[in-house]
Amino acid sequence: MEKKCRMRLVRRCLLGLLVAYFGWCLWPVTDAVTVVDEAGLSKLQKEKLIECGWNKGAFDRSVKWGLWRNNFFRPWSKGGFIMYVEGTPEEVSVRAGFYGGPLYAGGTLFSAKWVNGEWVSPKRNPGNELFWYS
Repeated sequence: MEKKCRMRLVRRCLLGLLVAYFGWCLWPVTDAVTVVDEAGLSKLQKEKLIECGWNKGAFDRSVKWGLWRNNFFRPWSKGGFIMYVEGTPEEVSVRAGFYGGPLYAGGTLFSAKWVNGEWVSPKRNPGNELFWYS
């Protein structure tokens, strides 16, 4: 009798772990953006630059849903949006896109200037191109 109770408990624990694993694998990646700052930006400048990147279409939400199959086999490599910022606090060059697991989405390259508390970026940027591939 005691052995049956122990086996039921073990089965319930294993089932709970399996459900938690599936939940983690299928949990969507957030829209948070990681900023790799080599320009020495303030917190406000980073927040405004992220907003500028979203407005320029630097991040593609559809890409992150393509990772769910990869998350099933490697749940520790969720991935997310990222921005590499170079330059000075007044003028920056940004590479932005999505990273995660073996799937690397092409990103955009744009420049922006800090004017009156806002990032100003040209509407048409000749450097707006794919910058990495898988």
